[in-house]
Amino acid sequence: GEEDLLHVLVVRDGTADRSEQCDNDRDDRNCLCIHEDALSSDDRVLLVDDLITTGESIKAACKCIENLGAKVEKIIALIDFADKGGKEKLIEQGYKVATVITYSKQ
Repeated sequence: GEEDLLHVLVVRDGTADRSEQCDNDRDDRNCLCIHEDALSSDDRVLLVDDLITTGESIKAACKCIENLGAKVEKIIALIDFADKGGKEKLIEQGYKVATVITYSKQ
């Protein structure tokens, strides 16, 4: 059914315009923005990113998604820079997180 469709949306860095939901905790010149009509309250989101360092960018994206009423079901990243602790912080905040590669200097 339609509820099984995967919807793709772009979370981008940049300055928000009036049609976008933005994470206001970040500097306006470096905010994460999602078009306000991109998600609804019954949407479930799989957030995919290239890497996790401190987890701050992903957390900001999650906040934007949640501010629109949707639920972040899982976060998947290609690379986890384990020494930065971002994956663990996201897990501690209640997110399900999976990574393909874990990189650590130790």
